[in-house]
Amino acid sequence: MNARRLRDVCRAIIDLDLGIPWTTFSRADAIDRENAGLLRESGCQSVQLGLESGDNAILANMNKKETTGQYFEALSALNEAGVNVRASFIAGYPAAYPERHQGHSPEIEPSGACPSSWPTSCRPSAVAPA
Repeated sequence: MNARRLRDVCRAIIDLDLGIPWTTFSRADAIDRENAGLLRESGCQSVQLGLESGDNAILANMNKKETTGQYFEALSALNEAGVNVRASFIAGYPAAYPERHQGHSPEIEPSGACPSSWPTSCRPSAVAPA
């Protein structure tokens, strides 16, 4: 969902007072502090982010149209709002250099997000920019 759609969905859930726990997939660029707060208020328990890589050159090669800086902003906003994060990464992407991407992303590791191909609920305890 883009940022506007995410806000609309959260506000609808809040307005309807559904009182149900839910989870969602989102792009990192759709998560700002306002949306993170709305996610929490609406009952969202976790957000799955397809981070894919912690290397901006590889993200550009993937045409992700996101940066590690946006990832850290989203992780920080979700952490402050108390929303758990599930992060997925692609290990072995053809443009990934072995010395830069060895099954995990050293640039993302300080965020506390769990790089895993299995659903793993994580809450970053500290987000440090790369």
